[in-house]
Amino acid sequence: RRSTRSSSASSVSSLAESSSSISALPALTSSGTLESSETSSQPPMIVNEPRPEDVLFGQQSEHPGNQLLRELVVSLAEEYNQAGRGEKKKIALQLMNSIYESGGRFLKPTAVGDGSWEVASSDDARDKISKHFRNIRRRR
Repeated sequence: RRSTRSSSASSVSSLAESSSSISALPALTSSGTLESSETSSQPPMIVNEPRPEDVLFGQQSEHPGNQLLRELVVSLAEEYNQAGRGEKKKIALQLMNSIYESGGRFLKPTAVGDGSWEVASSDDARDKISKHFRNIRRRR
């Protein structure tokens, strides 16, 4: 089973490597948590124009970043479904990190409703990834 994990992790990395890397983005720590400078006192970063690498919350299934996320989730679905709770969290964090490394962000529509987006928290991003895994499992 260990070889499956490393091959899945390398497939995530190889998919993410196809896009340019941005060094200022969060990374996984040795304990499997996401490095981040987020604090609850910081206002959310507002984005007016999402990039193709971004994953958009809401009904944005045709956006390229959402399609990449779906491909990554499908490629790791079997491993995720067989994993325990702690392993599932690590897989979701690896996937999230792959999106960040490809130059993507997780964006939620702002409450203003003017077409602008705010960068989602790491917890919201991980929840979105976990929801994708659950949806894949339900469809099978």
